[in-house]
Amino acid sequence: MFSLPRFPRTAVLASTFALAGSIGCKQETADIPANEYPQRMAAGYCNAVFSCQCPEYPYANANECFVDLITAYDEVNDEAYLAGLSYDGSCPAAELEGIDSLACRASQPPLPAGVCVAPCFPWHGNLTAGFPCDIAASSAELGLAFSNCAQGLVCSANVCVNPCQSSGPLPGIGQPCPDNVCATGAMCDETMTCVAAVPLPGPGQACANGVCDPRNSVCVAAANTCAALPGVGQLCVEGQCNADAYCSGDNVCLGLPALACSLLGAPVVPPGDGDGDPTTDTGDGDGDGDGDGDTGGATCATVELPNTLPVSYGGDTTTETDEYVGGCVGGDSPGAPEAKLSFTAPVSGTYSITTEGSNFEAVVYVRSDCDGTDLACDYDYTQVQLDAGQEVTIFVDGYETGGLYFLQIDQL
Repeated sequence: MFSLPRFPRTAVLASTFALAGSIGCKQETADIPANEYPQRMAAGYCNAVFSCQCPEYPYANANECFVDLITAYDEVNDEAYLAGLSYDGSCPAAELEGIDSLACRASQPPLPAGVCVAPCFPWHGNLTAGFPCDIAASSAELGLAFSNCAQGLVCSANVCVNPCQSSGPLPGIGQPCPDNVCATGAMCDETMTCVAAVPLPGPGQACANGVCDPRNSVCVAAANTCAALPGVGQLCVEGQCNADAYCSGDNVCLGLPALACSLLGAPVVPPGDGDGDPTTDTGDGDGDGDGDGDTGGATCATVELPNTLPVSYGGDTTTETDEYVGGCVGGDSPGAPEAKLSFTAPVSGTYSITTEGSNFEAVVYVRSDCDGTDLACDYDYTQVQLDAGQEVTIFVDGYETGGLYFLQIDQL
């Protein structure tokens, strides 16, 4: 069975969406409370990954993703709080908006020339630029680091700095360029002096010393001519494709995977024969011929939830079947597949059950058995009175469609 290595799985995605999150920080967004930060971020990233068509996924399923990320977010959230940092709920709200809008795209729009976007940190301090600083809370797995610098500043070399503060204009035409960088419209020549930049040739034009404008063309050496960069479905030219594609081993331009797919860790376990081992032997030994390890027939509660509160669990209802419907759902609903989960109350009391963070309109209802009457039923959130040791089945259903769900249970 494959193992999933531990590494900063969300670091790439977090940096990918920094643009959208930072810009959004200045927009009107619904702030996310500090106590909801771990759950909302874990749900947001897991939704992003599993909603895109990735060739592989870093986790075997959405629940594994959610459990791993919420644990890491909980740890860094607690660390930041105990370090006395201030919380800004507009930053994670904006980051989640960025994830929703960009996750399944192959690239994000570039920043306009000359525009710098200051970072927006959920946790930050109050030290102004120039003051000594240190990292007060961090997570290597999430690629997060929160310092005691004020919002918009970063702790660089133990000093608070403004990443958008200009260090002075770049040298122009006729000026020395010791750092090999010149202002727009100029280039640094062999004498380390800025000279007027010569436009590179484009498609159909002769190559300039074997070089073409890399934004739209590539030099075909045999013809000394710039050819337009091919797109998805076209043959590669000189092993290259345009910005929306990459050249495959078959010399064909294929579409770039979604941004969320950059979170790849290791291949998930390939589909087996249903008997729980990694081999593809035949049969599961239960005699019903379905390979699922049960004793035949439809079962109700297919997953036993832990009863250590709070319970956090997630999954995908689209892999389930449509067998039941909650009493609070209108009769004209076309129905949707539902997840069936078993829960045993650890103590007597009132329990809250929420599906907030799911990517579809979820309906949650509770029964003592599959075909019994509803003990509770509502959209996204419900409450139910349970006795200690009482076992119930929790259904996560949809009004019209299914999708990725995130379930939380706690005692009121």
